Formats: sequence, C-alpha cells, structure tokens
Amino acid sequence: MKKRILPIPLILLIPIVLLFFVVIAGIYRFSLSDEDILQKFPNHAPLNPIVGQLFDIRSSNPLTIDVPEIDAFAFISFIDEKRSLAVGQYDSGLERGGVSIDMESIIPIEVSGETVYLSSLAVSNQGTGVFYYIALYRYDAMRDRMILSHSQFLGDRIQLESITIRDSTPTLSLEDNQEGNPEAADEEISTIIIDVDYLTREPEQPMAKRPTVKKSQIFILTEDFELNPGS
Repeated sequence: MKKRILPIPLILLIPIVLLFFVVIAGIYRFSLSDEDILQKFPNHAPLNPIVGQLFDIRSSNPLTIDVPEIDAFAFISFIDEKRSLAVGQYDSGLERGGVSIDMESIIPIEVSGETVYLSSLAVSNQGTGVFYYIALYRYDAMRDRMILSHSQFLGDRIQLESITIRDSTPTLSLEDNQEGNPEAADEEISTIIIDVDYLTREPEQPMAKRPTVKKSQIFILTEDFELNPGS
C-alpha cells in the first residue's frame, strides 16, 4: 500500500495551528493574577501546622530560624504545650543545640502595611548557657516561608517578664521643623518603640542563682524591619 503524502499546504498549516494555540495559552496565562492561578490550580502541599498555630498564617514550609551569632539554621518542628514553647534544633557541624520560642510572648505588629511578629527567642548550645533574644519574624510570600528577620541579644539565662509595644509616635525630621515645611505633616514617620523587661543577675552573682535584678531594654522597630537599640 502506498503511503499517503499530505499536500504541502496542509503540512505547513499544522505548525501554524500549533503556534496559534501556544499564543492563545500564553495570553490566557499572563491575563491571570497569581491569586487566580492559585485558585484554579491550588497548591496541594500540606500546610505547616506550627506556623499556623503560632502566626495564623497558611504556609507549607516550616518556620526557619537563622540562629543568631551562629552559622546555622533551625526549623521549628515541635510544640511543647505544657511549657508553651515552639522548639527546634540546629547543627552547624562545630556546634549544635536548640532554639525555643515563648508562644505566649508572640505579638503581631503592623509595619508599613505588613504584619510582623515579635517574641522572645532562647538559644541553647552544648554548654550551660541559654541566650535570650528579642526576635522579629516576617512572612516571605515569594518563598512561602516564615523567617526570623532580625534579633537583638538580651542576656544569658535571664527571666523574661514582659514585651510591651508603645503607641506609634509621629515624628518630623529636624530639617522639616527648622524650615517650617508646610508639607511636613505628610512626611511624618511612625516610630514603634518596644520595651522589654526581664530579671537578670549582678555581674559577680553566680549563674546558678535565680535572677532577681530588674532590667529594661528599649528597641525601635524601623520601617526596614530592624530592631535598633533605643535610649
């Protein structure tokens, strides 16, 4: 049986039709927003229950902690309900230990139209120290991941008493005040001040003793999502 040979015009028509459908598909894809795509083709990866419980955020990835002052990452993988702690482990090769977040200390804050979160963070190692930090967390929507964004050291084996957010205080730049700029009111900067109160020890007091000395530290949360020491 002789093979049927398609006419030349029909052979040329096939890739043209295929190209037409590819163009239509491309136009359709770029006409949709990311939210529309997620609704039509939802991500079926299981949600991380710990991130949901801590921050009420739907994420399929664990909370990632860039361990302060140590070249290592920790993933929060366990919740100790009795002690209200979210716990994770890290191993840098040279040093290993654990991190824990006091769940009762977590505070949401609105910064530049974004909700971020504060808490205390404790880092332990193979020694006897337990180092406490004030920690700031952000949600990275691009990577669908909750991360530790910034932190500041508080002390070793302290006893945290409270983290308090003062009302945002609008301030003007010195230049605007001096020049009497009539549009200065539109350039006000909201300053978020954080007071951290805790108990520590006297310099000569043994670490085995219970902390009894009251101390406070002030931090300023900037619009760049950093915790700067205040005065």
